[in-house]
Amino acid sequence: MEYEIWQRSVLYLYDPTGTLVYEEVLPEAGAAVKAVALNNASTETLLVGGVNQVWQYH
Repeated sequence: MEYEIWQRSVLYLYDPTGTLVYEEVLPEAGAAVKAVALNNASTETLLVGGVNQVWQYH
């Protein structure tokens, strides 16, 4: 049997009760995650850093 590591990450988002509300397979390995309020917004933006790009989730 042979195993291969895919250079991908899976993003899981849960609501405050612990229920899974979003799932996405990212096209490359993720390196960092941070939630920030951009431009004085009342809601946070989730930034997910990969090797060559950053994804934003609103």
